[in-house]
Amino acid sequence: MGKTTVVSNGYALVGAPVEDRGALLDAGAAYLYEEQIDTQGNSSWSLIGELAPSLVEAGAEFGAGVAIEGSLAAIGAPMENGGDGAVYLYEQDANDPTLWTQIARMQGLDPGEQFGKDLDFDETAGQLIIGGLKETTVSIQQRGV
Repeated sequence: MGKTTVVSNGYALVGAPVEDRGALLDAGAAYLYEEQIDTQGNSSWSLIGELAPSLVEAGAEFGAGVAIEGSLAAIGAPMENGGDGAVYLYEQDANDPTLWTQIARMQGLDPGEQFGKDLDFDETAGQLIIGGLKETTVSIQQRGV
């Protein structure tokens, strides 16, 4: 099911970039799980739900890059728009921790760079680091993460 996985603070974000959406081949998907610990200390994982992009596109590979930190989750779709790529940012609801809402969609600056192929949060600096497979320059943008 998942090709990419990240675990943080009792949550696991699993990307399935080659999952089909009906006739939309390789559109991709991402699933969020929450860790449950019973009274004996045994751990299990429960599916909270799927995080879906605002733009569903065949071949986008949504879920190829995943990152989660605190109440924020980022999911890359590096093949969206013919390989230009995009990253979707989600925020956990303060009142309902099972509800995650898309709050941003970011696109790469250069055509064909596969923006969002790799993602990571720098908790100390408060930044989301976004990589592109075909990108040869480095830029870090801070957007209040």
